[in-house]
Amino acid sequence: MPYPFQSPPVPGKRPDMGQVRVLIADDHTLFRTGLRLILEEVPDITVGAEASTSEEAVDLALGGGFNVVLLDISMPESGGLTALTEIKHAMPSLPVLMLTMYGEAHYAVRCLRAGASGYLTKDEAPEEIERAIRKAISGGKYVSERVAEELAVNIGQNLDAAHARLSNREFEVLRLLTEGMRITEISDILSLSPNTVSTYRSRILAKMGLNTTAELVQYALKNKLVT
Repeated sequence: MPYPFQSPPVPGKRPDMGQVRVLIADDHTLFRTGLRLILEEVPDITVGAEASTSEEAVDLALGGGFNVVLLDISMPESGGLTALTEIKHAMPSLPVLMLTMYGEAHYAVRCLRAGASGYLTKDEAPEEIERAIRKAISGGKYVSERVAEELAVNIGQNLDAAHARLSNREFEVLRLLTEGMRITEISDILSLSPNTVSTYRSRILAKMGLNTTAELVQYALKNKLVT
């Protein structure tokens, strides 16, 4: 299956250790293009492939040939967190940096717990993105200074919060519900049946001690899960 902008790796061959080969996974074409142009200004970084859905991202990552994956947390189909979990389960040594519009600490905590090598907001300067990539491939963890400060202040509160009890898939559904999406829209985005999404919604409300989607939205606003 052809994917947008793909330079296929040679099966079974490790990337050239002198060249950093990156997989970009994001559902916005303009963002992928802009990020690719930024990265390819760096002499030893090459964007080997791009993916627009979580399924494509997992397929490409597991095909091998990449030093690092840049993965959007908000991806169509199974979602970025699920894709992260699948990639790290199959290839635990492959660094994955999560890309997001959300700078709040609870998103960073969830990503890092799932095995991400870092957490980047999409408004980071190009040099920060390069710094994150180099830290990840050297075995380190990267969070921006802004997110690190929020983590230091709120880490205990986030661990005790009701939404911390949710699974990654439940958290994906919560995020979409609180952004005002209907059950049918969420089912299309996550490739789930409407009945399954409704079951997730009921499970989320029960775990969080809430009764309605309106209460869920109020909770999300209070806890800065949505802006």
